[in-house]
Parts: sequence; C-alpha cells; structure tokens
Amino acid sequence: MGEGNTPVVRLGKELYAKVDYMMPTLSFKDRGAVVMIAAAHEKGIRHIIQDSSGNAGCSVAAYCARAGINADIYLGESTPEKKIKMIESFGAKVLKIAGSREDVAAAAIKEASKGEKYYASHVFDPLFVQGMKSYLFEVYHDFEGDLPDNIFVPLGNGTLFFGVHLALQDLLENQIINKSPNIIAIQTANCAPIYNSYILWHAATQKHPKEKVKPRFHSVINRGTIADGIAIASPAKGQQILEIICNYNYSIVAVDDTEILDAHSALSRMGYYVEHTSAANYAGYLKYMSKPDQVTGTSLITLCGATK
Repeated sequence: MGEGNTPVVRLGKELYAKVDYMMPTLSFKDRGAVVMIAAAHEKGIRHIIQDSSGNAGCSVAAYCARAGINADIYLGESTPEKKIKMIESFGAKVLKIAGSREDVAAAAIKEASKGEKYYASHVFDPLFVQGMKSYLFEVYHDFEGDLPDNIFVPLGNGTLFFGVHLALQDLLENQIINKSPNIIAIQTANCAPIYNSYILWHAATQKHPKEKVKPRFHSVINRGTIADGIAIASPAKGQQILEIICNYNYSIVAVDDTEILDAHSALSRMGYYVEHTSAANYAGYLKYMSKPDQVTGTSLITLCGATK
C-alpha cells in the first residue's frame, strides 16, 4: 500500500527526522504489518486476532482489509477514540477489554487458543520484527551508505527497538558498516519499566564494580501518560530488551508529560503536528543531548502522525 521509503527531513543543524506519518496508517508499524499479513494471506488464513494499544491495531486492520482477512482487534478501554474509529473504518471488529495492557493481551491470547483464529501478534510474530528491520535499512540509504551517530527509538513493547537492533547486527556482521551508532531508547516517565530496571542495574554495577551483575526486569504500574503508545507497564519481552540495552551499551532516557507537551508544541511550531507518543521522541532527544557529557554528531528521531 505504499509503505516504506519515507523521507528524512532536517529539524536542526544535526537533527533529522524520519517522517513516518507518511506511512499508510501514519506510523512505522506498517513495515511489520505488511510482512506479517502478507504471510498470513499466503497461508490462506481468513481470520486473525490482534491486541494493541492503538497504532499496531490500526496497521494490522488496514492490511487485513487490503488482504481480505477478517480482523478482531483487542484494545484497552483507554485507547484514544480516534484510533478506534480508524480501526473500525477498515472493517475490523473492535473488542474493548477492561484492565491493563497485559489484560488486553491475555484476552486476545485466550480467544486465539481456541484455534479458530490466527493470533497475529506484533509482539510475538517474528515476521513482524523482520519487517521492522527495513526501518534501519531505509535509514542507511537515506544517509547515502551511512548511519547517523545517534538513533532515538521509542520503547513500549519494543517492535521498532528489536527491528533496529537486529538490522544493525545484520549490517555489522556483513561488514556493510564498521561501527555501531548510539542507540537511545525512550520511555515515558509515568510508565518506564525498562528505564527503571536499567537504573537499578546500573546502580548495582557501580556498587559492585568487580562483579558481573545480571540485569533484572521489573514491571511497573502505569500512572497515566499522554504518550499512550509506549505506556507498556510489563512488556512481554522486557527482560530481553533490558539485556540488549545493557549488553550492547545502548542508552535509555525517560521523559515526563510536561517535557512531551513542550516537545509537541515545539514540533508544531516547526510545522510538524504529531501524536504525543511521537513527540516523546523529540523530548527524549532534547533531554539526552542536554547533558554536558553526551556525544554530539548527527541524530535521528521518528515522527508518526496524529490519527485522522
């Protein structure tokens, strides 16, 4: 449906943004959905179940509509109404589930376990992650055979994070690039399980410098945030994400709602109207780069659009 190859624009002297609101459903999730749903179509699957906090549901619903596949999208009761309307416009059935994001996933998995419908999970389906790798491959071409020095990645369940990480390993292993850029994950302070777990791990390594401290993931309680797209209190692959950040020397930053709102306003004044979850990317960039000990160089953030 025209997914991929979104442009990169300059936001500042050394800051660039990949304009992913030009994707069919306004977010980078389309890169994973097209691969996953195309494979489902080839297998003859006629009905899928998927759970989402919003954007992935929009994307999967759209590609199911294109492929002629029925879709049941499980959402939390706090999902923005504009995203629910978008999903329903594609002909998908929306099922609102009370409770946490994890309760929504549990309800979808329970229904899928009956075996009548395919569980098309953007979190667990490896084909979705393989599709997400194309984000970094595109960036490599956008920067004419190179990568920016710093890549900022929004982090909820980790679909883009895994895509960037795995694509980066492919480029390194095949000697297409010879060094890794700095990868900086971004979470919202009111729901930051990976960030909090990382801080605990880092403190332990400072306290016991001669010991090999194993990072341990701890879930949190979602205290509410405008960045709903990355507000995952207990991501299914939280331990794996944490280990990657620690073992590969990636960075992570948490931004609060005030910082996100300020970033949203600043982007709007530049002419870019994005969803608050996307504004968190810019907020994370500003917070990370404001530290005097941080490296400089070119940086990339991602912009996803406000649902129409």
